[in-house]
Amino acid sequence: MKWYSHGDEPTNAVEHSLNTTNNNAGFTIIEVIIVLAIAGVILGLVFGALPVFERNGRNGQRKQDIGAILDGVSRYELNNSAQFPSSAGVLNSLNLTYYTAATDVTFHDLNKSPQGPAASVDAVDIYDYQRCVPDSPGLSTSTGADYTDIVAIYAIESVGGISPQCRQL
Repeated sequence: MKWYSHGDEPTNAVEHSLNTTNNNAGFTIIEVIIVLAIAGVILGLVFGALPVFERNGRNGQRKQDIGAILDGVSRYELNNSAQFPSSAGVLNSLNLTYYTAATDVTFHDLNKSPQGPAASVDAVDIYDYQRCVPDSPGLSTSTGADYTDIVAIYAIESVGGISPQCRQL
């Protein structure tokens, strides 16, 4: 760029336009595309992770409900001479957030053997005189159980479908 001293300015418009630089500040189209691509990747990561957070939230609600159900059954037995409830109606006073006590919870009496892992995340099977088997979380057995053992067999959502669970009180 040619520098002019005072009084040495260009004499015509053509010479002036050739000797001045364009100082317009702005982004090039490549810079804009790069920023949009990065924003798209970030949005994709955020929206891709949302189902995982939602699934974990639902599983947390299920586990809280299972704890409340087992606690309710235990209190029922304490108040009713160690009698196991015959219907889920005894749980109606509980504040369950995921399961509906009347339709999703099934009670099985002493002579009923567990039928295997829960087949649905929307159902809970409650057994008395049972124990969870550590290496098979969806199954339970009566070996070594006493009258205080209450077991809930349920399922939670996982990446590959459902994962059977067994929780013992």
